[in-house]
Amino acid sequence: MNILASVARFELELIKRTLLGVKAARAKGKHIGRPRRVFRRDEAIRLRAGGHSWRSIGKILGVPAMTVRDAVCTESPSTGAEIRDSIQTGSPAA
Repeated sequence: MNILASVARFELELIKRTLLGVKAARAKGKHIGRPRRVFRRDEAIRLRAGGHSWRSIGKILGVPAMTVRDAVCTESPSTGAEIRDSIQTGSPAA
């Protein structure tokens, strides 16, 4: 039982140190997490309005299709609503 308690105490200390490190990094202005993909979101919206599929837009812009879809959906709420409708019907948003 003592071994389990020691391991649990060690894990708790490790978690606390990790959280303190993350907090310190954020205070210094460091970016925490995966880097964002850089591409022309306005171009993606224009292509989608032109009837292109997510996959073709991704190939044109050189990024994964779901990255394009996520960016366009969060870029403008009205476009996001049109996109949700097109996903349900299977046709591109007009």
